[in-house]
Amino acid sequence: MVTASDYWTSFQNLDRESEHAQKIEGVLNTANFSLLCSSALQIRRTINANLNAGQVQVEPLTCSIDSTKFASGQYNVVVELRFSDSKNWVARIRLPVEADSSDEIESSILSEIATMRLVRSRTSVPVPRLYGFGIAAQNAF
Repeated sequence: MVTASDYWTSFQNLDRESEHAQKIEGVLNTANFSLLCSSALQIRRTINANLNAGQVQVEPLTCSIDSTKFASGQYNVVVELRFSDSKNWVARIRLPVEADSSDEIESSILSEIATMRLVRSRTSVPVPRLYGFGIAAQNAF
């Protein structure tokens, strides 16, 4: 099965010595991906319980992240969460930025979320479904 991450270039088109590549590497090396998977699994279980009320799930759901496969932009790095039931989610992680205050970053993220929800509710433009987010500058992830 082909997934989005099959087309991601990871570090292939980046100068590994650049400040941008160093930020990406720092996030990938320090991110708590087990916490991210745990949170995603909790969300998936809640969704599944609501959709399949009364049905018993036979196989336990698991999640994995291959941090060597990612996409990146100026402000974010994206990794794929793969679930054992062949569903895939994408997690977008903000790269550290020294110039912005944590209040500005939180405000920016909340604005993006509100915009995605508004566009989804009022247009037919495809918008990714948002299952969860975290805005605190200091968190366990």
